[in-house]
Amino acid sequence: MAEDLPITGVCIVADPAKCPPNYTLMDKTYGAIPEDADLWKDKIWGRKVTRYMCVERGYAAQETNVLVDVAIINDRDPVPPGFTVVDNTFDTREKAIKKKVLCVRWMDKSMTQDVITELVLLGRGSRKPPVNYTLIGELNGFSLCYKIGRLVLPGGISSSQVESNTVNNYHNNVLNMSNVGSSLPYPLNPDQPTAAPSIRPAGDDHVTAANALIGVPWQLNPKFLMLSELQNITIPRIPYKSLYDVETQYDYDFNVERSTKAAEK
Repeated sequence: MAEDLPITGVCIVADPAKCPPNYTLMDKTYGAIPEDADLWKDKIWGRKVTRYMCVERGYAAQETNVLVDVAIINDRDPVPPGFTVVDNTFDTREKAIKKKVLCVRWMDKSMTQDVITELVLLGRGSRKPPVNYTLIGELNGFSLCYKIGRLVLPGGISSSQVESNTVNNYHNNVLNMSNVGSSLPYPLNPDQPTAAPSIRPAGDDHVTAANALIGVPWQLNPKFLMLSELQNITIPRIPYKSLYDVETQYDYDFNVERSTKAAEK
């Protein structure tokens, strides 16, 4: 995937001249013949109303979240779990989109590898997304699409490299029982003989060593014999799952329970 910058901000403005700093104004549709990408295209009491989407990319110092999903719902539908809504314009605090609601999902960049790096609007009547893009839905006749890219952290290091290094370090430092007995006065395997420790008076290099433990057998307590069977222990490799993967796999909306409760009233 292309190593594009992740999207770290999404908003809608009523006046295209008031696009926030560091944001890119999406005033034209994607394609060979660009169209005006006004998301409202209407008049109220003779006043022209306009709405334009703006996106921010990069790593602003105050930002830790990146865009990982986008959804478009009807204005009366419940917001999907984990999503927030872009319901008001950035500059005038008016309703952002008529009849529809733009929902975005953010995630801490330390918890994901795949991020949305591009949002485009297709011209009216066009429903086929460009190559490598995914269709989200329709806004005032325009089809909104996004492109997924591999997250690249500041300095050019990809999140997959960070994860790989972390996992490798973990597996390189898993419990190795063959080293447990290196500092013990007895072997993990009782069948292997070992020399009893000798006692030598401190500061006297000429005194013959006296072994006070001669004849005392060194034997491992039977309840610790199982340690010798763990010398070649292998910890299974656990597949990586981001917070987004876990929430997606195990998300449950409780609609059955709610409908049952409502029927009992």
